Amino acid sequence: MGNKIESRVYLGIKIKRTSWEKALSLGVLTDPDKTIYKSGALWDKEFRNAKVHIQWDPERTFKGAKM
Repeated sequence: MGNKIESRVYLGIKIKRTSWEKALSLGVLTDPDKTIYKSGALWDKEFRNAKVHIQWDPERTFKGAKM
């Protein structure tokens, strides 16, 4: 576990591709990207109602290592 306050630990699991795609279809990005969402209010509504939140940490590689 990290030393930062508010650090979170994530669990890696194996799932079927179809299940992964279903999870992504239910997701909303954690950042209101203007190229995807027409307004901040629309993103906020979708984010609050989302079953899945999608977050990408650009300071990490796809395997989680620091860049």
